[in-house]
Amino acid sequence: VLELIIGCVLFGIAGALIILFFPDRIYNEIGYIWGVAVSIAMTLHMYRSLKISLELGEQGALKNIRLTYAKRVTGVLIAFAVLAYTGMGNVITGVIGLFALKVAAYIQPITHKILERKFTRKGR
Repeated sequence: VLELIIGCVLFGIAGALIILFFPDRIYNEIGYIWGVAVSIAMTLHMYRSLKISLELGEQGALKNIRLTYAKRVTGVLIAFAVLAYTGMGNVITGVIGLFALKVAAYIQPITHKILERKFTRKGR
């Protein structure tokens, strides 16, 4: 989980720096950071729901996974509806920020190696 959150934050920082070169910086940054925050919330919710599902039987786990997936999708839709309704940030950059979880999953082996190296050196 920590590795995925770190990946989301790194993606967030990289994207925020890139957005600085575009017009309407604040509007776009708010949308982007909103999307990254939603992806971090999704990561934490997935972790919690998977942890609970592992303690259930096969049928119960399947039901729980489906239910929590529906809750996550609903939460994302509500979060972006709020963003669009309030007009605080750009919904398109928000969706790009939502891809932070995807990117974090792809770079997870790299963040795992870095964290593993850092913590094993401290222990010695």
